[in-house]
Amino acid sequence: LRDFYEKDDISVMSQDEGGEINLNRIGVKKIVFDEFCKLHGIDSTGCRVVAVKFMKSRKCFELELQCREILQGNGNIVPVLNDFSLESGNEDNSPPMIYGYRYGIVMPCADRDLGDILYREGISSANLRCNARQIGETLKSLHEQGISYLDLQLKNVLRFGTQ
Repeated sequence: LRDFYEKDDISVMSQDEGGEINLNRIGVKKIVFDEFCKLHGIDSTGCRVVAVKFMKSRKCFELELQCREILQGNGNIVPVLNDFSLESGNEDNSPPMIYGYRYGIVMPCADRDLGDILYREGISSANLRCNARQIGETLKSLHEQGISYLDLQLKNVLRFGTQ
């Protein structure tokens, strides 16, 4: 995306709008565009590093998507960028490495998990209290929506930049 911005006539491709959007014409400044790219993990080549959670069970896949939709906008839940299903009829498109895993959720890739932070970087008592509070508030929010999270562990508490 950023390569487009180096030119005088700045355009980006949009899936939603079905073509190019000229950023100059709509008044988007380069600094704003660069901050947007930085915030969303888009590098100078226009690529974004993502994590894909593969699942075998359609029921688990649909349940996770429903829960994430309910919690959309909660800043402590990793957002879904995209999801996909490789159900019958699509087997020809299924890469050999994911046979059996017919469902996937695409999310932003985290910098580190809490285990890495604790063991490799260390953490101050103030930051530990802050993280514990965020985890508690997120679990409370889940419970208020009738959702029980049964997989709380260090590797499932993620950091994105400074968050």
